[in-house]
Amino acid sequence: MTPILAVLTLLLVASTANAWGRTAHQAVATLAYSNLTPAAKSAVDSIISASSDISSIQHASTWPDEIKGQRPETGSQHYINYSADEQPMRGKCANTAQLPSTCDDSACVVTAIALYSQALANSNKQQPTAESAEYLAFLVHFVGDLAQPLHASGFEKGGNGVNVKFRGKRANLHAAWDGSIPEQTIKQQYGGDAQRWIGYLSNLVKPGDAKAECAASGDPKSVDGVTKCAASWAEDSTALVCSTVYPTGFQIGQEISTDYYQAVYKTVDVQVAKAGLRLAALLNKILGGK
Repeated sequence: MTPILAVLTLLLVASTANAWGRTAHQAVATLAYSNLTPAAKSAVDSIISASSDISSIQHASTWPDEIKGQRPETGSQHYINYSADEQPMRGKCANTAQLPSTCDDSACVVTAIALYSQALANSNKQQPTAESAEYLAFLVHFVGDLAQPLHASGFEKGGNGVNVKFRGKRANLHAAWDGSIPEQTIKQQYGGDAQRWIGYLSNLVKPGDAKAECAASGDPKSVDGVTKCAASWAEDSTALVCSTVYPTGFQIGQEISTDYYQAVYKTVDVQVAKAGLRLAALLNKILGGK
């Protein structure tokens, strides 16, 4: 693990909580930052320093959730619902052939990524403002959100309405994928050491497998181009809803911290790692002159 990655991971450990909750979002930010060019890192640091509300790229990754109540207009930007008749427990997967009308006016996570990519790319890099830091924070957060499969599923409100048990306690499936599963991975697979988990994730996925090339080669100011790129990430997540999140035999109310966890935790790891590489590619293009 590089020195900078170790330092950033310590920040993650210090602020980890059971809340792509805080743990996974901050891991995405840490992985992305460690893959930035020197120019992009400098730009990120400069942008964050212009804000009195956002203290680090890790904090930027969770800030949009913290202020969601104050910005209700951003609520729908955290997810995408492709089709109303999606029934993954019956084998009926979402149709991703085209973006739903709910994505109009940057009102879903795919088009929101394009909106904030363009806004950050058009901002003054030499004299960043608090507004620039907000653009960065939304971009960091939404790229992370889109890698969580249940942020790309409309069934039962992205799994929020799917009741399960986790370690004997009542939970919902969305919350488990957001936080409980990665938290259990850190505890069971890495002895509670988030630094080891991050180190493992940093070598888990190649850029090509993360579908990051479209961000690395595209124009970050092109809303259509970034939308198409982000849509490919959404399709990647949506495919996992039928294949992995709701496997054959899945039952409402089942305990998911045992056999189900063993079947899915590696997928969670891969999705976090993918998001880190995608975000790095996008920020390098916007801020690093690549």
